[in-house]
Amino acid sequence: MNTAILNPKLDHPAYHQSIQLPKYNGKVTVFQATCSTDGAKVLRHANPDWTEADHLTLASLHATESAKQLMRYNVLLEAAAQETYGRPFRATDYRISAIASEEFSEEKKAELRKAAHARTHHDVVARAHLTAARRRKRMQ
Repeated sequence: MNTAILNPKLDHPAYHQSIQLPKYNGKVTVFQATCSTDGAKVLRHANPDWTEADHLTLASLHATESAKQLMRYNVLLEAAAQETYGRPFRATDYRISAIASEEFSEEKKAELRKAAHARTHHDVVARAHLTAARRRKRMQ
């Protein structure tokens, strides 16, 4: 997954580090982990100095950014529908993951993809941090 989509203020080298985990055929980053528990393992390995409070703070920051990207996506979706259909977006217009409709302009589709992917990336990191905080608490 391309992590350049993360808000640069919230990006960290630990999110790009890959490690070998059981049941995976190769090394994985937090974004490639199939669950938040595995994502938490990657984060704890990549930066063992993060405390429970650090993980909780970062989880909150990434969750907030994920929500901002969802709002951005919704605004972009409405604008694309107005431009293309001359009306607000309807649920029945949704045909393609992330871009919603192939009828939208290439510029709108690119913006929609970026917002959707950014939301997903920040959500994955937020969940991994939250899980890491909980596991760290149990280990103490």
